[in-house]
Amino acid sequence: MVFGSNRVGQMVGFGGNGVGQILAAVAAALLLRLFSGPGPALLPENEVEVDDDEDDHAGKGDGGESPIPVTVFPVTIRWCDITCSFSEKSGKTVRFLLKNVSGEAKPGRLLAIMGPSGSGKTTLLNVLAGQIMASPRLLLSGLLEDNGKPRSNKPFKFAYVRQEDLFFSQLTVRETLSLAAELQLSEISFVEDRDEYVNNLLFRLGLVSCADSNVGDAKVRGISGGEKKRLSLACELIASPSVIFADEPTTGLDAFQAERVMETLRQLAQDGHTVICSIHQPRSSVYVKFDDVVLLTEGALVYAGPAREEPLAYFSKFG
Repeated sequence: MVFGSNRVGQMVGFGGNGVGQILAAVAAALLLRLFSGPGPALLPENEVEVDDDEDDHAGKGDGGESPIPVTVFPVTIRWCDITCSFSEKSGKTVRFLLKNVSGEAKPGRLLAIMGPSGSGKTTLLNVLAGQIMASPRLLLSGLLEDNGKPRSNKPFKFAYVRQEDLFFSQLTVRETLSLAAELQLSEISFVEDRDEYVNNLLFRLGLVSCADSNVGDAKVRGISGGEKKRLSLACELIASPSVIFADEPTTGLDAFQAERVMETLRQLAQDGHTVICSIHQPRSSVYVKFDDVVLLTEGALVYAGPAREEPLAYFSKFG
């Protein structure tokens, strides 16, 4: 604040008694305002409790709950005597990709389809996901049931995570999920609710630390391979699928990232999803995360049942 010259002269002209009188007057005014003014309002106990409840309801959006309750419809998939054969153009040679393969996938359990290269892992996964249709050159036979009923034209909601991830490299992880949510969640009309839903997915899949990083590609540096795989899972989980199919989810990942991806799949299985993945030569730290195993060789079924120590006990019977 700038004072005029006359005002300054008047202020400088005050003697010691004048200054003391001014200070005393200011102090008296402050004391009078302090004691005469209204004190803090104290609410009754019941009103305080009501306010606390309202605050709790208002803060639920920050606590991780989704604006739409995430409900997973349980689906059990059974397949019996699945046979898939492919005939050459000449029609003289027939190659069997699958030979009378049977098995079961249950909700809440992580099923791994294992076997050497060319054993039919991806073919079986695609048949179960409905990605392979019969044609004049491709013959399919066998029984495929969902919850004890033959699969209809309108099957359950499912997610398919492919071996190769396809994203816009210039978008961030959050922008990628937001775009997927805008396309799939038409029932969420408010932008704030959609953003909250995306934030919950970021937290659920462990992508909070890289949420604002570009996805990147082979030319542009971005997130790691394991984070890309978990981003693929997050994009597929937006529609709350009952069954999750993952084709070789650990391909190209180091041991640490592969273990994190499989731990994510295991957590999704524990949340009630039916999770089926194909995998090639998993390490022991990854294998212990499986609940069930289907072991194939040259398109034929070798073992189908619980994982961990059960296959060893089964094969030991044959010497």
